[in-house]
Amino acid sequence: MHDGVEREYFLHVPAGYEAGANLPLVINMHGYGSNRSEQMIYSGFNAIANDNNFFVVYPQGLPDQLGTLHFNAYFAPSDIDDVGFINRLIDQLYTDYNIDLSRVYSTGMSNGGFMSYRLACELPERIAAIASVTGAMLPIQADNCNPERPIPVMQIHGTADAVVPFAYPANSGGIGEGIGDVVSYWANNNACEAVPDTMAIEDINTLDNSTAQLITWSDCAMGAEVQFYIIQDGGHSWPGAFPIATLGNTNQDFSASAAIWEFFSRFEHPNPAEGSLVNTEGFATAQAIQISPNPFQDMLLVEGQIEGLELYNQVGQLLRTQQFDSNNAMLDTDDLAAGVYLLSVTTKAGKRVYKVIK
Repeated sequence: MHDGVEREYFLHVPAGYEAGANLPLVINMHGYGSNRSEQMIYSGFNAIANDNNFFVVYPQGLPDQLGTLHFNAYFAPSDIDDVGFINRLIDQLYTDYNIDLSRVYSTGMSNGGFMSYRLACELPERIAAIASVTGAMLPIQADNCNPERPIPVMQIHGTADAVVPFAYPANSGGIGEGIGDVVSYWANNNACEAVPDTMAIEDINTLDNSTAQLITWSDCAMGAEVQFYIIQDGGHSWPGAFPIATLGNTNQDFSASAAIWEFFSRFEHPNPAEGSLVNTEGFATAQAIQISPNPFQDMLLVEGQIEGLELYNQVGQLLRTQQFDSNNAMLDTDDLAAGVYLLSVTTKAGKRVYKVIK
């Protein structure tokens, strides 16, 4: 539930997953008018996840004013809080599956690519890197984007894309900026070297009516990077996927999904936010909360300006509740079974929920 609306998603758990394993998460978002099922099948990311041992989540957008499923990435009138939804979704998966918060990534097709850029701009404390396939950024988005840290970015785009065209006049106010402008924006944001490297992708499939090249800006601040796959004569399509005639040419010289994961796998968030399953506005101004040990055994020590503690199991049953007016609090946990628990800490600034493990 988010903003009073039940939100849906598919989660792919990699083959051979062991409960409690600390694995990366890839958020994979569908295009405008598509859905989670189509994106899961079309991108083929589940096979990549099985081979490389990471989770993939496929969120579902909500209907816009025309009844079309979408993510609120500015280009259609919408008041849906999709940034908040994705933030909440990360929290939920962190609680349920112990995802590695330093390795949370976002990618998507078209509208999902636009939304990935919005997450890079507005949720940089949680997203380690992004990749956009046939997506872009609106001028209003670029004008208001301030991620405050370098973010690794990959863009994959066809020069014959008829839905999100490759070339726009800069700041045109249209559906997006020129794709080259978008990539340059992130190369500048990441303080990358001025001259990128260019590499031709081997044309292993001469029947796909397209070729590809990779432009890479490296030597960026904090080890970030920007990659730009240009698909010459490529359409509004996902390279390596099965061709769909209405989308134009689909390049088969490389797999976009494999390239995206190889890119993501090289980056970790330097300081990921833990997040919370409750509203934490203003919590950052409170004294820091220290929880130890974690994992715990017989006792759980909570240090900070604490007013109350509540301990829940994973299905939401309240197991402990105590009120305090102290800088230290101790919970007796001797009778608890091994597992994952949620500790709600109340301070004057509000509540925050932490995951603790026995």
